[in-house]
Amino acid sequence: MTSLVDYAGSDNVKHYQRLVPQVLDFIRGLSANDEDSACEAMELFDELLQSDVSILVPHLTYVVQFCLELASNNLLGDSIRVKAMSFISSLTRLKRKAIVKQKLVLPILEILFPILCSPTDSDEEDEFEEQSNNPNYYAAQVIDTMALHLPPERIIPPLMKMVEKALQSDNPHNRKAAYITMAVTAEGCGDHIRNNYLPVMVECVYKGMSDQQHVVRGAALFALGQFAEHLQPSISKYHSQLLPVLFEALARINEATKKNSSIVIKMFYALETFCENLEKGLLPYLPMLLDRILLILNSNVDNGIKELAVSAIGATANAAKEALLPYFPAILEKLKHYLTASHTPENAELQTQALDTLGVLARTIGRDNFAPLAEECVQLGFDLLNTVNDPDLRRCTYGLFASLSSVMKEQMQQYLPNMIKYMINSLKSTDGVKARYEEEEDRVLVFDSLDDEEDEEKSEEDITECYQDEDDEEHEDIKGLSVENAFLEEKEDTCNSLGDMAENIGAAFMPYLEECFEEVLLMVDYPAANVRKAAVTSLGQMCCMLYGVYEQTQSLEAKTSLLKALELCISNFLRIVQEEEDLLVVMATLETIEMMLSKSGPAFIGQSLKSYNQNLLLNLVLVCIFCAFSWFRCAVDQKYVDGVMTAVKAVMESKVTCQCEEEDEEDLQAEYDGMLIEYAGDIIPVMAKAVGGVNFSPYFAAILPLLLDKLKKNRTVAEKSFAAGVLAETIKVLGVAVDPFVDHLLPALTHVLREEHGEVRSNAVFALGVLAASGDTAVFVYP
Repeated sequence: MTSLVDYAGSDNVKHYQRLVPQVLDFIRGLSANDEDSACEAMELFDELLQSDVSILVPHLTYVVQFCLELASNNLLGDSIRVKAMSFISSLTRLKRKAIVKQKLVLPILEILFPILCSPTDSDEEDEFEEQSNNPNYYAAQVIDTMALHLPPERIIPPLMKMVEKALQSDNPHNRKAAYITMAVTAEGCGDHIRNNYLPVMVECVYKGMSDQQHVVRGAALFALGQFAEHLQPSISKYHSQLLPVLFEALARINEATKKNSSIVIKMFYALETFCENLEKGLLPYLPMLLDRILLILNSNVDNGIKELAVSAIGATANAAKEALLPYFPAILEKLKHYLTASHTPENAELQTQALDTLGVLARTIGRDNFAPLAEECVQLGFDLLNTVNDPDLRRCTYGLFASLSSVMKEQMQQYLPNMIKYMINSLKSTDGVKARYEEEEDRVLVFDSLDDEEDEEKSEEDITECYQDEDDEEHEDIKGLSVENAFLEEKEDTCNSLGDMAENIGAAFMPYLEECFEEVLLMVDYPAANVRKAAVTSLGQMCCMLYGVYEQTQSLEAKTSLLKALELCISNFLRIVQEEEDLLVVMATLETIEMMLSKSGPAFIGQSLKSYNQNLLLNLVLVCIFCAFSWFRCAVDQKYVDGVMTAVKAVMESKVTCQCEEEDEEDLQAEYDGMLIEYAGDIIPVMAKAVGGVNFSPYFAAILPLLLDKLKKNRTVAEKSFAAGVLAETIKVLGVAVDPFVDHLLPALTHVLREEHGEVRSNAVFALGVLAASGDTAVFVYP
């Protein structure tokens, strides 16, 4: 049946639908005797989700209940329980609306949370490292997926009731589950938590970090790290309460390492994320923090702990920047020691982390302060590339080169031939691609981290498709292809580094730009989402670099390259926004379009084109529309302006592919969907500035109803704040061209002044202020 799904036309849907209950009964019986075959049979439901979900719709509740029955059965093996939960995870991503409307959220959580509370054999290890087929671990993944894809109002209130009860339990595994639940919901439901639960959650985490049971302390530390990463800036105001506890744990590092190494890992994770996001607020704590970190590096701890300490130095540098200078010599001495040691399996990860931290220091310690070391660091990078064949080390070396380019600028030109050669080879490489053959045992993929489920599963599937047309007969026994994470991360970081280097080096990078651009452009369709995202960002940086070179040189080469690059980038970016399935890739693409529109502001004005003929003027005006390189108010080719604004409107109407399902007006929204709309909204005022107020009026008329809808009473705080902010910035650019819209804007913004939340009111007041300042007589005659 699974193999026939792709061939089941509309005439066969009813036949399949009648068979679903029988299939479930068959799998139920099979699971008692042959779990591997039962797992294979359940592939049918995964296939139906991907290709023809209408077959499942009449039985969806029954299928979910069946999967929950398997997942909660402790007598079954781990593989089939995980397989059942994986279907629920996929269903949440692909048919989230059905889960909400059929009231399945609470039944799912009522099964998942007890699984999360169950003891596991891995409690002495790090719960969030890869654990194949662990139901306890996978239950946390499914809750994480639900938090990312379902409205927070549906998932957080019932979960918090479970969390509250678990925290009062004498069973440490219940308390651990409570903290893990708080941790995995922080990313997807951050705004809701900040506005409704943050003080209570912080107090809980504070207590948990002092719990007598190490599994509870570890989970509380993990939760704090997630809070520091996803609940900014609100979480930072609790620094005086939380940092002393972390510093105390840091002082007892040797004792903690002997008792349980996973506690140390989570402690450093919490410390690193909290300190990095504290920025200048970290400065009063800097002496104590660095003294203790350097003490660890000078002590007789294993390389794993030193690696964590070196990483913490990088996080501290990102926050403290030049305030780190008094400690720079001592830090540099340690890093040199690690980087010049012979590369061995025992010190490989420490050496890689030392490279990464050295790059952070190059970016943050101040250009003049790091410049004397730059050439020595370049040579160090080449030495490592020539002697060590390791993807992690290569990607960190490329990151170091990118950081050094911010220090050396055009002085890096002499090293570029060798650098580019290595980096292009990394993009072209097929290292790490592995074939799975028919005779190999099937397995369920479990995430490597809380964020990578979709990437991992999709990477294997898509890479298989990429190779299916090549020598089919020769490789007919190959079942699938996958790529090791390290090689994917190498390609991702190579794209990021090339974009940074192009932007930092400028004109001296021109001889290598075409080759780099072409190779990065190929990565836009790479199977792994993180690589696609990095490629998009890198291409945008290269376009901005080309504009900078043209502005400086007025050269025909730069102009020709710029026009060609923009043609390729914008057409691809608009396709990605409309067709890409990964939400984060679309966010990155929208952000890149906004960056290209706003990077140079109004510096590029008509006067600089006077020496050119009219046709060239029109071509360059087209360029200006995309990259916000001008405030022209003349007739221009509207093709790309229309394309960008059509894409923005489609996102705001939830009509692009990654938004999966159309939302009813009354539907609540997952926060990640709201973030996507915010990225699209950020383009609106920047495009208005590029085109000019009068020329932008028709586009504003099309977008305005969607923004006003976000101001309605039933919308969330985040939606109202976003809409008021976008309106304010756009009104400011429109100027007197805003007059035709006053009758719609004034009542909506005035109504928002009654909102309880200060941020919403503040944005509304700002919008009304710029409306009064920008509008003509229409504002003052409003009744």
